[in-house]
Amino acid sequence: MLSPSISSRRGFTALNTLAASFDCGASCLPANIAGALVAALFYAFTPALSPELRDGAIEISRELLNNNSREMFFKSIPSGFLIAAMVWVIPNADTARFQMVALLTYLIAIGGFTHIVAGSVEAFLLVFIGELASTQLLGSS
Repeated sequence: MLSPSISSRRGFTALNTLAASFDCGASCLPANIAGALVAALFYAFTPALSPELRDGAIEISRELLNNNSREMFFKSIPSGFLIAAMVWVIPNADTARFQMVALLTYLIAIGGFTHIVAGSVEAFLLVFIGELASTQLLGSS
């Protein structure tokens, strides 16, 4: 069960802040993974993407397989930092919000960093087209 939000807690101690972060992750991560699953289903089984764009998405998804779990973990730290930085950057970006999101996302791409949600779309897509076994998706061989 999720504990009360940070706004309803008494005091902003480090422990309360850490607990609130876990609360947020416990609710946001499953929702994001479910969204990634739906997006991958959409890309795999509908004509929403042109054949060229779909092939490009599959090729990018295959690059995910070049990383082992340790590499993915360490490559996710910079992307997590960049995504978290949006919390501070976006409110101050005024009319350049789209550009800031595009720039930070581009930095993740050119850095070759991994991201749990984007990587989930890639992995689910490979499962749906039959290039990755669901057991591999879960980390088993």
